Amino acid sequence: MCGGIAVAHPLDPLTADEIVVAANALLAGGAAQRGAIFQSVELREPSKAAVLNGSAGERQAMVFWRQNKQSAEHLRRSVVNTAASDTSRRRAPRA
Repeated sequence: MCGGIAVAHPLDPLTADEIVVAANALLAGGAAQRGAIFQSVELREPSKAAVLNGSAGERQAMVFWRQNKQSAEHLRRSVVNTAASDTSRRRAPRA
């Protein structure tokens, strides 16, 4: 169980609850404001070694988002710990 959310395997896709937790963490922490567009929320996979030795720890979500209707060059990338709701934010690299 991770942050009250049952997880069968560390590489399972994020649950709907984890996705909501990630988006709400960005909003509550002030990184994103009301009107933010969350383009992608996906599992930030732990290392292979951590999975194999059972030390994968807390799950993290990689969130790609932008504020309001900003262009793709304003795309932000944040990593959210789905259990503790801490975030690290940085601008996504241009494709």
